[in-house]
Amino acid sequence: MEDRANKFLADCPRTILYSSEEFKDIGFIIRSAIDTELQFRDVLCNVDGRDYIYENDTCSDDCFGYKQMVWAKSTEVGCAKQKCPLSDGSKAYLSLLMCFYTPGDVHQAGRPYEQGSSCSKCSQGSGCMQNQCNAKISSRS
Repeated sequence: MEDRANKFLADCPRTILYSSEEFKDIGFIIRSAIDTELQFRDVLCNVDGRDYIYENDTCSDDCFGYKQMVWAKSTEVGCAKQKCPLSDGSKAYLSLLMCFYTPGDVHQAGRPYEQGSSCSKCSQGSGCMQNQCNAKISSRS
């Protein structure tokens, strides 16, 4: 996913990929800033769910990024960032940071997870790490 995010940002895109067949099963978060280099920790650690209301699956404000980050069915994530020149010829730049998630749903229909105890619905043979299901990796000696 990181390679796909890097590839997408490499040409400093000015449009978002909602209608692209190549990205139909990929969810994403994108942030931008002018003359400020975005840092992964600043963007991803500041996505919060205070505006998301689980009971009726609504948002009191923008919670697109939150829903995508906690989307339970996503199994892969990859992020990239890019500095892009502005088209006005100035020295200013546009900083882009994007994360791809798969499987993803840009429409985010339905709740992003089922309520309950962490890891209570992990599949047989998987483990629980930091309150998330994970594949158990067998060690070889």
